[in-house]
Amino acid sequence: MPIIHHWLLPGRIIYVHWSCQLTINDLTAANQRTKTLLESGEAPIHLIRNDSQLRPGTTPFSINQLVTTVNAIRNPVMGWAITIGNSPGHVTIATNLYCKVMHIRHHRAASIDEAIRFLQQADPTLRMDLIDHSVLQQYEQK
Repeated sequence: MPIIHHWLLPGRIIYVHWSCQLTINDLTAANQRTKTLLESGEAPIHLIRNDSQLRPGTTPFSINQLVTTVNAIRNPVMGWAITIGNSPGHVTIATNLYCKVMHIRHHRAASIDEAIRFLQQADPTLRMDLIDHSVLQQYEQK
């Protein structure tokens, strides 16, 4: 599956890795997985999405489809949504527009380290010493 979810910090930070070519069915399944994780964690729950492996032209759906399909992060327990990586331009535009319209706190970071530093400042209740670094080793490019 081109969208993989893991707890980066159990119950508090979800790490989502997007890769290859996405379909609306992939987004629907990912939305359900995000919803399940948000329901099992402790608010506020933050999400770090790495979409650096998406290729240009791999998202054949409209903003309207995104709004109706990707709705899990409009949950009251949702904290910050952070995107890392050099996303294709159309993905960056769609993400920024979606977050603005849906009033989702969003931040773009250049790396996972920058994303973690941002969350550490934004939410001092996070126990960053408990981050599961093995999750990152599976997906981060060296």
